[in-house]
Amino acid sequence: MNNTKNTHKSVGFIGLGAMGSSVVTNMLKNGFSLVIYDIFKEAMDRFSGENTKKASSPTEIGNSVEICFVMVNTYSQCKSALFDKGGLLAGKKCKTVVLLSTVAPDEAEDLQEECVANGVQMLDCPVSGGTRGAAEGTLTLMAAGDKKIYEFCIPFLKSFSQRIFFVGEKVGMGQSMKAVNQLLFGVQMVAMAEAVVLGQKHGITPELIFEVISNSSGSSNVFLSRMPSVIKRDFSTKSTLDIQLKDMNICLRAGEKKRSPLFLATVAKELYKLAGEKFDPREDSSAVIKLYELFAEKA
Repeated sequence: MNNTKNTHKSVGFIGLGAMGSSVVTNMLKNGFSLVIYDIFKEAMDRFSGENTKKASSPTEIGNSVEICFVMVNTYSQCKSALFDKGGLLAGKKCKTVVLLSTVAPDEAEDLQEECVANGVQMLDCPVSGGTRGAAEGTLTLMAAGDKKIYEFCIPFLKSFSQRIFFVGEKVGMGQSMKAVNQLLFGVQMVAMAEAVVLGQKHGITPELIFEVISNSSGSSNVFLSRMPSVIKRDFSTKSTLDIQLKDMNICLRAGEKKRSPLFLATVAKELYKLAGEKFDPREDSSAVIKLYELFAEKA
């Protein structure tokens, strides 16, 4: 854990889901005082103590702090948290927004434009590492925006991350880098599922597949991190099927905007969509293997 000391009286944080709640916990552990908000009161009720204040609306945060982190699921939720009636920027004090959410690159640009129109700067800063990385404070961050804003935010970012990459001075570049990561993650997860079921159809156990491939050229970080859970049939959430579908849609949108071919991403997206329809979309994205197993049973 980093030993970042509080340089501001308090910091705002909107979005206390599986990822956001862990980020807040780590910021508190590192000495920051937070003003928090989530649309679900029970999410805020998990926090207590003199260093945590629960806001009744994002506007209350905007009237209380100079910097606020936003970690909600979708672009529409980002817009609502920032700009709707009762939104953060209806407040008069907040001057910096750190967007930890994953949205499309052009959506991040739109959010930045509207922030600037309200006299507020935005750092585009999506994260990677899943719920485990958030809980352990070891997330990887992909930051983009004004370099001075980035440098101002570093002490806060270090409180919940292990690696921070500054990928460019244009807002949206952070989301572009995240799209590259999620494309690789999503395609590799599907490839793992396809390969494992192929092996099983030939009488090879998942355990043996893991042992051999872990020491062969077909291995990957996705394989090493997710295959043990697949073997245990543990599909508890690290990154859900529905979030992976959202991320693949972002990849496809990013590709369409730049006319970049995304053949594998297109197929992977359809498989996550179908898996979410056939099974619980809140299961981990590795549950896509159940779709392959279903097809293999019918073959």
